[in-house]
Amino acid sequence: MPFHQAHSVVGSLVPYSLERHVSSSELVEAHPALETDAMALLEPGAAVTRRTTPGGAGPLPVAVEMDRFVLRLQAPTKDARVECWARAAFPDHRPGSGIPGRHGPR
Repeated sequence: MPFHQAHSVVGSLVPYSLERHVSSSELVEAHPALETDAMALLEPGAAVTRRTTPGGAGPLPVAVEMDRFVLRLQAPTKDARVECWARAAFPDHRPGSGIPGRHGPR
């Protein structure tokens, strides 16, 4: 089911669930347009684990950022921290070439 259609279906189920004191899982199970795998999407944490955008809120992107920060904090000097950050953020970056994306003084 396309996202916009699913959004519309869920948008109509939530108020119905609240007004009639029926659990959302019961409504999802009973709705003809929703498939059986829709129930898994209601599980706590299901939405956040699907977030995989770099720098996003999902477990994998957060773990990557944590590793980057640990490496930066362990670097002995500011220049080493900048190079460490640059290597993690820009894998093709050449050490000693400055901060990627910065063109001249600010």
